[in-house]
Amino acid sequence: MKALFISVIFVCLFSCHDNKQTGVITVNDFSKELSLSEVISDIDIVALQIDSFALGEISDLCFCDSVVYVIDKLSGSISSFNKKNGQNITFITQRGLGPNEYVDPIAIDCRMKEIFVLDRTNKIIVYDRDLNPIKTIKLENMPFDFVATNDGFVIRNELGCSYKFSCLNKNGKEKAQFIPITSNNDAGKSCIGGYTELAFFNDTVYVCDGARSKFYLINNNVDSILKFDFADYTIPENINRNNYEGEFQFIDKERFFVTDDFIILNYFIPKNYQSHYTFYNKKTKVLFSGYFEPLDSVIPFFPRSRDGNSLVGFNYYYVLEENTAFRDAVAKKYPNTYFDAETFFLIYYFIK
Repeated sequence: MKALFISVIFVCLFSCHDNKQTGVITVNDFSKELSLSEVISDIDIVALQIDSFALGEISDLCFCDSVVYVIDKLSGSISSFNKKNGQNITFITQRGLGPNEYVDPIAIDCRMKEIFVLDRTNKIIVYDRDLNPIKTIKLENMPFDFVATNDGFVIRNELGCSYKFSCLNKNGKEKAQFIPITSNNDAGKSCIGGYTELAFFNDTVYVCDGARSKFYLINNNVDSILKFDFADYTIPENINRNNYEGEFQFIDKERFFVTDDFIILNYFIPKNYQSHYTFYNKKTKVLFSGYFEPLDSVIPFFPRSRDGNSLVGFNYYYVLEENTAFRDAVAKKYPNTYFDAETFFLIYYFIK
C-alpha cells in the first residue's frame, strides 16, 4: 500500500491543521543521468529464508528494531524475520470474522512495542512483537492506508467520505479531518494519481495526497510549508482527475521517502518512459534530480520502503537474478547456497 503517487505532502505532528504556503522549490531538470555512487554509500542484500511456508506476494512491510514484519497478499499471512540474516521468526494466518481475525490485511505498521495491521473491513488489529493478537480497533470509515503515530493513527479514507484523511486517537475515534474531497480531486482510485502514501519519521507524519498537483511540507510548528513544483509536468488544478481523457503527460504515481537529511521523491514521467528521483537535502537546501540508467553491472535501484536512514527494495530472486551485479552479490554473501526462484530478497540502500 505504500507504493503511491507523489503530489502533495502534508506533515502532521500529533494533530492535523490547515496552513499557508511560504516556500516553493521548482524541479525542472529531468534529463540528468544519476550515478548510484552519488547517493548510495553501500548496498546489502538479505534473503528471507523460509522452511515451512511460502511467500506469494509482499503487499506491505515494516521494520521494528531488528525485525521486519511482512504481509503476504496472496495467502493473507503475516510473518516476521530477522532483518539482518533473513531467518523467519513467526508466521500467522488468522483470516476469519471472529475476534482479532482479519479478512483482507492491506497495511502494517509498528510503534513502541505493538504491531498494527489494517484490515479492509474497517478495523485495525493490534499485536505484540511476537504477533500474538491483543485487541481490535473498530474504524468509522473504510480505510485505504494508514500510519501509526505516538498517540493514534492517520487514516487514508476510501470512497464515500467528505475528507481524504482522518486523524484518529488510540481507540480509533476521529479527532480531525483534512483535504476535503472535491469534484476535481475525488478520493477514488480511478483519478489521476489517485493514490496516497503516509510515513512516520522523527515523530512527524508525512501525508502524500495523490490527486493534487504540488507537494507541501509543514514543519513541527505548522507555520512553514515547502512546496515542490514539477514545472510543465505538474498536474494542472483545473483537470478533473476523475474523468481525465487524452494523452497523459504529467508525473505519474510513485512514492516518497524521508530520512534524517533527505526528502526523496520518486515519480514516473510517461512522456520519457522513465522513473525519476529528486533528492532534497533538508539541511543544506540543495536539490538534485535525474534518473538511474539500468546497468547490468550495478544492482538496480528500486526502493519500496525505508528502515531508519536506509531505503529498502524487495523482489523475487528470479526477477533480480537477471542482473549480473545482483547474482555476484548473492554468490559472495551466500556461497554454495541454492535459492528457489520465488525467494524474496531485501535490498538495503544506505544513503550517503
